[in-house]
Amino acid sequence: MIRHFNRIVFGTGPAVTRIAKRGAKALKVAIAAAREVGGECECELRGCNPKKVLVVAAKLMDAVRRSDGKLINAGSALMDWPQLVAF
Repeated sequence: MIRHFNRIVFGTGPAVTRIAKRGAKALKVAIAAAREVGGECECELRGCNPKKVLVVAAKLMDAVRRSDGKLINAGSALMDWPQLVAF
Protein backbone atom coordinates (compact mmCIF):
# COMPACT_ATOMS: atom_id res chain seq x y z
CA MET A 1 0.00 0.00 0.00
CA ILE A 2 1.42 3.39 -0.99
CA ARG A 3 0.80 6.26 1.39
CA HIS A 4 1.46 9.92 0.79
CA PHE A 5 2.77 12.30 3.44
CA ASN A 6 3.50 16.02 3.50
CA ARG A 7 6.41 15.61 5.92
CA ILE A 8 8.65 12.83 7.19
CA VAL A 9 10.52 13.26 10.48
CA PHE A 10 13.46 11.08 11.50
CA GLY A 11 13.79 9.95 15.09
CA THR A 12 11.48 10.33 18.08
CA GLY A 13 13.36 12.58 20.46
CA PRO A 14 11.49 15.32 22.35
CA ALA A 15 12.16 18.06 19.79
CA VAL A 16 11.21 15.93 16.77
CA THR A 17 8.08 14.64 18.53
CA ARG A 18 6.99 18.20 19.28
CA ILE A 19 7.52 19.21 15.64
CA ALA A 20 5.66 16.14 14.37
CA LYS A 21 2.67 16.82 16.65
CA ARG A 22 2.45 20.44 15.51
CA GLY A 23 2.73 19.45 11.87
CA ALA A 24 0.18 16.68 12.23
CA LYS A 25 -2.53 19.24 12.95
CA ALA A 26 -2.37 20.52 9.37
CA LEU A 27 -0.31 17.92 7.47
CA LYS A 28 0.07 14.18 7.09
CA VAL A 29 3.28 13.41 8.99
CA ALA A 30 5.24 10.14 8.99
CA ILE A 31 7.81 9.23 11.64
CA ALA A 32 10.84 7.09 10.80
CA ALA A 33 12.78 5.63 13.74
CA ALA A 34 15.54 3.06 13.96
CA ARG A 35 14.16 1.60 17.18
CA GLU A 36 10.74 0.83 18.63
CA VAL A 37 8.79 3.90 19.62
CA GLY A 38 7.26 4.03 23.08
CA GLY A 39 7.94 4.61 26.72
CA GLU A 40 6.55 7.14 29.15
CA CYS A 41 8.25 10.14 27.58
CA GLU A 42 7.16 9.54 23.99
CA CYS A 43 10.73 9.09 22.81
CA GLU A 44 12.62 5.98 21.82
CA LEU A 45 12.73 3.38 24.56
CA ARG A 46 16.28 4.50 25.36
CA GLY A 47 17.45 7.98 26.40
CA CYS A 48 14.34 9.42 28.04
CA ASN A 49 14.30 12.93 29.48
CA PRO A 50 14.10 11.76 33.13
CA LYS A 51 17.39 9.93 32.69
CA LYS A 52 18.95 13.01 31.11
CA VAL A 53 17.89 15.17 34.08
CA LEU A 54 19.62 12.79 36.49
CA VAL A 55 22.78 12.66 34.35
CA VAL A 56 22.98 16.47 34.19
CA ALA A 57 22.54 16.69 37.97
CA ALA A 58 25.32 14.13 38.53
CA LYS A 59 27.64 16.01 36.14
CA LEU A 60 26.87 19.26 37.97
CA MET A 61 27.76 17.74 41.34
CA ASP A 62 30.94 16.27 39.87
CA ALA A 63 31.98 19.66 38.45
CA VAL A 64 31.29 21.40 41.78
CA ARG A 65 33.33 18.85 43.73
CA ARG A 66 36.24 18.92 41.25
CA SER A 67 36.26 22.73 41.36
CA ASP A 68 36.37 22.91 45.16
CA GLY A 69 39.29 25.08 46.21
CA LYS A 70 40.04 26.13 42.64
CA LEU A 71 37.11 28.05 41.26
CA ILE A 72 34.61 27.92 44.07
CA ASN A 73 34.26 27.00 47.72
CA ALA A 74 31.95 23.99 47.49
CA GLY A 75 31.68 23.63 51.24
CA SER A 76 28.98 21.07 51.84
CA ALA A 77 27.35 21.17 48.42
CA LEU A 78 24.71 18.46 48.48
CA MET A 79 22.15 17.41 45.93
CA ASP A 80 18.69 16.63 47.26
CA TRP A 81 18.37 13.39 45.28
CA PRO A 82 14.87 12.43 46.55
CA GLN A 83 13.59 15.88 45.53
CA LEU A 84 15.32 15.58 42.14
CA VAL A 85 13.85 12.11 41.54
CA ALA A 86 10.39 13.43 42.53
CA PHE A 87 10.85 16.22 39.98
